[in-house]
Amino acid sequence: MQDVWDRCVARFSQTTDALGKSIDPEIFELVVALNVLNIPTVMSCGGHIDDGRGLLLPWVDIEPSDPSLDRLKQKEQQLIESAKQMHLHITRLRQDRVEAAQFKEAQRKASEVYEHLHAVQREIRMLQAALRTHLADYLALFYAERQVPFDRRLVLSGLDRTRLQSQGALDFYLAAPVSVQRQKLQEYREEMATFASFLKRIYFS
Repeated sequence: MQDVWDRCVARFSQTTDALGKSIDPEIFELVVALNVLNIPTVMSCGGHIDDGRGLLLPWVDIEPSDPSLDRLKQKEQQLIESAKQMHLHITRLRQDRVEAAQFKEAQRKASEVYEHLHAVQREIRMLQAALRTHLADYLALFYAERQVPFDRRLVLSGLDRTRLQSQGALDFYLAAPVSVQRQKLQEYREEMATFASFLKRIYFS
């Protein structure tokens, strides 16, 4: 088990994003712990206060390692683009006051595109479901006897990708004084680190 953990540490020590930046140290052990427990991570941030974007609090994105997911997401984007074009087409037809039959046919085709899009989006969500439940089970154990303020509690969000973050990361403190933002940043980093330690204990037990 230690060998697997060490290999994972070595792997993620070499991992960088598109800008060549390494995984933030504040989130590194959580990324390792999730991956050794078969919860693949795809992106993460240790959080910081950014003058341009405001307060950014720690998060980790997870996603199943399934080639079909990439294909579905590509299909989703194609259908979204088709839906946009259909909407523009229908708007032009309405402005041109075309005959009712032509307008209804355009609406029918648009409806088919939206139905297909919704079906693809449901497939994407279904592929995420098992992984979300897996992580949710660990969170339930983590908070079974742990009491923390509501805003600090780790939660899952997202549909096409799952994000693990503190509840308060949803812009609760975007307009707060900088002193409060620094405090929350520290608290949420500590919550992530405590959860990482919890997962590590589970893995080695």
